[in-house]
Amino acid sequence: GIAREAGRRAKVAVAAMRDGVDPVGACVGLRGVRIQSIVRDLNDEKIDVIEWNPDPATFILKALSPARVSGVYLDEDPARGKTALVVVPDDQLSLAIGRAGVNARLAARLTGWRIDIKSLPEAAAESLNRLSTDPEFAEMAQREAETVPLIEAILAKKAETRPVTPEEYQVLTAFNDRVQRAAMEKRLAVRLEQMRRLEEVRQSIPAGAYQTELAATGLPERILTILT
Repeated sequence: GIAREAGRRAKVAVAAMRDGVDPVGACVGLRGVRIQSIVRDLNDEKIDVIEWNPDPATFILKALSPARVSGVYLDEDPARGKTALVVVPDDQLSLAIGRAGVNARLAARLTGWRIDIKSLPEAAAESLNRLSTDPEFAEMAQREAETVPLIEAILAKKAETRPVTPEEYQVLTAFNDRVQRAAMEKRLAVRLEQMRRLEEVRQSIPAGAYQTELAATGLPERILTILT
């Protein structure tokens, strides 16, 4: 796939058609000679060559290069569409978004997912709030009772612009990851239950009903108009 804003940047997803071939290396060439000739022809337009991946989370992570990503959390809602929450370290936020949002915009077009990028402290603060306000996370809040004060202390340090250690960033990352993955599991469980109930309703409808024209049902004209 290719997503491009002419004259600014292009993102190209590539895959190998046979084993043993490095698709990115094949496109870039030895010391970048292949890609550089194309860059020159396009008046020095930036080109990101990334390896396509069938796993959406991995593909999104790669599509946001050169930014370093802490976590990707997917939400495939039948009504709202496909949304990915991407969490990045503080110092990677502007790089992930790109100048005038071009990096995030191209990554979204390339992957087909709407991408919401947040810094690690912001995402951790939202996860903390979820534990304290959402009744569905009450059990998890109990399990995380010892971790919560530590998370609050780290976020307070960050808010006061005091230095945060790499170890503390790791604690934030692990905490946010646990909460976000729990949220993903809960969303999936709800949708599976909805699909199960919908299938039960469908099974209760006689097969012949699906072949019946609306006009032949004898419904009032107003109802027919609404259904049509």
